[in-house]
Amino acid sequence: MPKEVGRIQALWRYPVKSLRGEHLDEAQLTSNGLAGDRAYGLLDAATGRVMSAKRWARLLELGARYPFGPERPPQLVLPDGTAVAIERAAATVSQFLNHQVALVPAGSDTMASYEMAIQTVDDVEAGVDQLAVDTAEVPCPPGSFFDAAPVHLLTDATLGALQALHPAGRFEARRFRPNLLLHTSATPHFVESEWDGRLLAIGQDASIEVLMGTIRCVMTTLPQDDLPRDAAVLRTVAQHAGGNAGVYARVVQPGRIRVGDVVTLL
Repeated sequence: MPKEVGRIQALWRYPVKSLRGEHLDEAQLTSNGLAGDRAYGLLDAATGRVMSAKRWARLLELGARYPFGPERPPQLVLPDGTAVAIERAAATVSQFLNHQVALVPAGSDTMASYEMAIQTVDDVEAGVDQLAVDTAEVPCPPGSFFDAAPVHLLTDATLGALQALHPAGRFEARRFRPNLLLHTSATPHFVESEWDGRLLAIGQDASIEVLMGTIRCVMTTLPQDDLPRDAAVLRTVAQHAGGNAGVYARVVQPGRIRVGDVVTLL
């Protein structure tokens, strides 16, 4: 029996992997996720791998947006709000990081991997430098710069449960970088963890299949905009939610999705 489980409270798209993204009112959900999501990556000239804030924390100081829609290239957004055209983006980031990078688009034949710092929760709490530890090479799904799947969904029930466990923290969705944030009427708990293997209908046309929980890492603890560094965010997720918060999903039926759309568990 289909069951309404919530409504879309917010939508986000991240034009460049590991940079801050843009808040949307509506978007086209394609077979490869939200149109334009993680369509570009910053390639490390030294390793040939796509750069991630899982190793390069300062990437979260930068943002990206599509001023003319995802059919056109994005702009880079500097910490002071200055927009940088795509033609100057690689040089600007190289100077910002003092490290040579290239900005590259994902294509159907892309076989990319990214680096993440190998850190325990204790390391994160101790403030171990992400650039000073060993790294793991993690493959992206073929043809993409995604971590694991094209759609990442999170509920306010999960954020509320985590907030109750660490009241001094700020469990805002932007720490977790979902594409869809769902408002639910559920008592705060990790409700989406119960949806593995299930289909979710979104609005009138679209649907997704939940694949797995979203494994959390140092990125949830990093500062961005007015959010402070908070290593206890990751400790809370690790201790009380098995290290997962939110879920990854694949697209079953593309369609237009909007803030306010009903989400139904099939």
